[in-house]
Order: sequence, then C-alpha cells, then structure tokens
Amino acid sequence: MKKLLVFLLLFTTGSIFAQKPVIEIDKLTHDFGNYTPIYYPPATFSFTNTGTAPLAILTVQAAYEVKVMYEQGYIFPGETRIVTIDYQSQESGPFQERIQIYTNADTVPFHLEIKGINISANECYPDKKNREMRKVITIDAQTKKPIPETEVFFYFQQQQKIQEVTEKNGEVVMTLPIGIYDIQAQHPQYRTLQKNMFIPKTKPIIVLELEPRDELEEMLDTVKIEKIAIHIPPQNPRTQQPSYPFANSPGPNRVNTANPGELSTIEYKPNNIVFLIDISYSMKQNERLTKLKSSLNQTITVLRDIDTISLIAYNHDAYILIEKTTGAHKENLRSSIDTLTPIGLTDGVRGLERAYNLSQSGYIFDGNNQIILATDGEFSGSQQSEPEIMKLIKENSNHGIFISIISFGDDKEALSRLRKIARIGKGSYIHIENTNDTPEIILEEIKGRSKIMM
Repeated sequence: MKKLLVFLLLFTTGSIFAQKPVIEIDKLTHDFGNYTPIYYPPATFSFTNTGTAPLAILTVQAAYEVKVMYEQGYIFPGETRIVTIDYQSQESGPFQERIQIYTNADTVPFHLEIKGINISANECYPDKKNREMRKVITIDAQTKKPIPETEVFFYFQQQQKIQEVTEKNGEVVMTLPIGIYDIQAQHPQYRTLQKNMFIPKTKPIIVLELEPRDELEEMLDTVKIEKIAIHIPPQNPRTQQPSYPFANSPGPNRVNTANPGELSTIEYKPNNIVFLIDISYSMKQNERLTKLKSSLNQTITVLRDIDTISLIAYNHDAYILIEKTTGAHKENLRSSIDTLTPIGLTDGVRGLERAYNLSQSGYIFDGNNQIILATDGEFSGSQQSEPEIMKLIKENSNHGIFISIISFGDDKEALSRLRKIARIGKGSYIHIENTNDTPEIILEEIKGRSKIMM
C-alpha cells in the first residue's frame, strides 16, 4: 500500500511539473522596407501558446525609439495574441533594432527584430511630381495585417466619388486632391468602415483600419432579418372584415379632412406610409433632395387623418424623424421634412429595417401598407449581403407590406438593383431623369396603391 501511495504521489507531481507554456511565433524578423513613422502600420507578430499551461509576457526591453504594444493577461493554451512593434525615430537611413521579450515559458528572453530604411514623408508619394497621388492601405484593426480586395470609396466636395479596390498587399494608389472626404471601406469579412477625414497636401499615405466581423455578429444579423415579418397579421381580404388594432390606425367612422376629390374615404383606402429618404451627399446633385422635399410637402397637403405617416432619413445611419403620425398633423410633418439636408455616406439597409419595423407596428388591415424609398441608387448595407436584403423584402411583401422605389442618378448597376427591390417588394419602380417631374409623383403613387377597386 505504501509503495502504491509513493507511486501515485510521484506520478501526480511529475504531471504537474510537465505542464508548461510553449511559445510558437509566426516570424522572428520584420522588414519594413522603406518606412516613415506615423504613415505606415506597425509590424505585427503572432504569439500562439501551444503548451499546456497559461503563457504570460512578463516584460519587454527595447530601444527608446521602439514601441511595443500587446494585450495584458494570460495567453491560455491554444490561444493567439498579437504583438505590434512600431519604430518612431526621425533619423533618416537604415535601422535595425532587437527587442527582448521575457515570458514565464523560460528564464531567458527570446528576441524579435525589426529593420528597414527610414525615409522622409516626401519620398512616400507614389509620384513625387504629383502630390495628389496617394497610397491607401487597408489593414486589420486587430492584427494590423493588410486586407486585400477591399473596396474603398472617397466622396469629395459632396458629390464626386473616387472608388478603387486594394491589391494583394492591401494597398492601392488613388488620386485624392486636398480636401475633406467622407470615406467608406468595405470587405465581406469586416465591418464597413465609415469616417470623415481632412486630407492635406502633406499626407502621402492613408491607413484605414477595419474591424473583423465575428461569427456571433453574423448569426445575430441573420436572426434579426428572420424576425422582421413575425408580428405582421395575416392578410386575407376575402374573409376578413376591416380591423384597426393599432393605436394610430383609423377607426371605421373617421372623417375625411382632405381636399374633395383628392383622397376621399369613398375612393381610397387608409394609408400606412413610411417614407424612407436618402439624405447622403450625392442627393445634393441637381437639387434632387430639394425637389423631393417639395413633392413630399405637396403629398402631406392632401393626406387625411385616417392616414398614418412615418419618415426615416438615412445616410451612414438611419434617423426616425416622424413615427406613425396622422395626416392631420400637417405642420409637424412639414417641419420635419424641411430639416432634411444632404450629408454623409450611404447605408440604406439600416433605414430599410427600421422602415419595416414601423410599417409592421402601424399595420392597417385592408389598407395600403407601403414603404416609399427615394434614393439616387447607392443602396447598400454595411453588414447584410444582397440575398439577405432580398429575403427581408420578400417576406414583408408576402405579408402585405410593399415597397416602391423613386430613383435618381444614372448608375446602371445600382438602378438595376433598385428595380429588383421594387419587383420583389411588389411595388412600383419610378426613375426620375428630370427632377422637374417630381412634384406629383409621390401623391400619384399613393393614390394608385390605395385606390378601392369597385
């Protein structure tokens, strides 16, 4: 018995001491090549703990010009962490620096090395004779590694769009004059980056950092889209009597306050309208938004107190300006419409999701439940794919919420996508080539959809 106890004690003690962290590093040296502090992203080193015990970085020793950054805390077995190293010297010429890293895996440090040639900012321009040509670099915000095949958009002077796709090294050369830009960068595996930046003459390199999307985020996006149509009551006009279960929905004895002959209660069903209006910079061209506001105000004039109106404006975000207000509150409606101002980039899907939510909560049985989307064609989503968007539209149209499109612009690909949205959404597609044609378009669309078939 004593021999067995001694054996078990020795076995357990040996197992405990056998557990230790083991470091695996993707590389030991990083060559920056030509390099300028501030403009270029730092060097990145991936540390993986392939051992059986937690790994910890205890301390780091490096020259004053070398900045080492890493996340504090244990790196558990199987985990990977990123260490970034930046060189911040103003002295030109070749450099080579050695960094000592002490961990709990060994009593002696291991070494990393960075090297390169420190050059002036003037030498960073792709074309030294043309200071408007600049290098744009897209990198992972966490690993600092380049992201190839990223779509980058620079919107200049509220209307000009400059668009490119980064190459395998995550870089692309673009002609960008001095000025203030709205910037957008898109990649399927990353969250869409949107930012505003002043680009001076002295900025040869622009680095854009994108945050990666995780699996949970993608799963939640899918769940959110699948939930959109759950609370819409079933529509069966042959057997179901008119019902008004919502707070802002009309009762059967509401009085028509519109101009006679415009939207009489005898000829036209109650309306549940959500206006979804693009207010991005590009809507300033040819006074698109100005003419659209005029058309909206003309429509408000004849809407009735049995009609429910919501207004959502969107650019890089979506803003609910009016929520389920009746047509009787004309001054409030007009004052909200008058605040619409073109600014920012475009993420239309955020507005679309909110539009469907409002339309569902104000749903009118045997009424006209309709979203009217007005845009210049740049309709996209920061996190949703096109199939997901079309699924959202189809599910709602099958439950009686239709979407009509009023489009401006001449982007053939974008206009084709909008036609598809109108078709799947069982609504109208109206393309405006001359903005002078807009005054009665919205009203005529509502009348066509709400007309009672005798």
